[in-house]
Amino acid sequence: MDRRLALVCCFVMASWVSCSKEEAPAKPIPPLPGQTPNPHGASPHGVPAAGGAVPTTPPKIAATPPKLDGSKLSMKNGATLELPSGWKAEGTSGMNRVAELVPPRAEGDATDARCVITYWPGGAGGWEPNIARWAGQMSGPDGRPLSPENGKTREIALSGSAKARVFELEGTYVEAPMGGQGGAPVVTAAARMIAAMVETSDGAFFVKLTGPGKTVASAAAAFDAVVKTIQMP
Repeated sequence: MDRRLALVCCFVMASWVSCSKEEAPAKPIPPLPGQTPNPHGASPHGVPAAGGAVPTTPPKIAATPPKLDGSKLSMKNGATLELPSGWKAEGTSGMNRVAELVPPRAEGDATDARCVITYWPGGAGGWEPNIARWAGQMSGPDGRPLSPENGKTREIALSGSAKARVFELEGTYVEAPMGGQGGAPVVTAAARMIAAMVETSDGAFFVKLTGPGKTVASAAAAFDAVVKTIQMP
């Protein structure tokens, strides 16, 4: 009897030790230099820690409110433009976004279009890589990303001999979440894109209008006017 009791005790002790090892939390991964440890147990390097903890996300950048003087909009980098009648200016977030505009919604469209203006000191690549990137944000009826050959290009005459190049495309627009915040992409069917590249001596402006096809089409003339009125400080 004593021998059987001893065997049962040994079995119970071995099971307890095994369970304790499986349930012991993993040691936290030390943060990289300059990072703050996550109190919820997620790795600071973006990998979930033991127990399925959700990794931390970058803090949201506060939007900079627009500065309007009549119809003159001062952008975040100090440049200005003339806001078309009926268009609204919204706060901008992100380092290179200098203005965000919303044109009037066309009748029948359920959502707004949006015109995002970014500025890149020193430029941001040539024309061909940028139109390839823009085309890749649109897909065709088969769900595959489009290419520059699916769109069309034109020019907008600026002051003097300067010109802005414009790329236009129709399809399904897939907008990824901004700033690495996660979440599902926003998909707009029957969409249209008008994107312009305005090069200056100090850098390049990118003006991109996207949204429901009818709203973007009705805002095309005003889009050209916005591009023409961009002035460096």
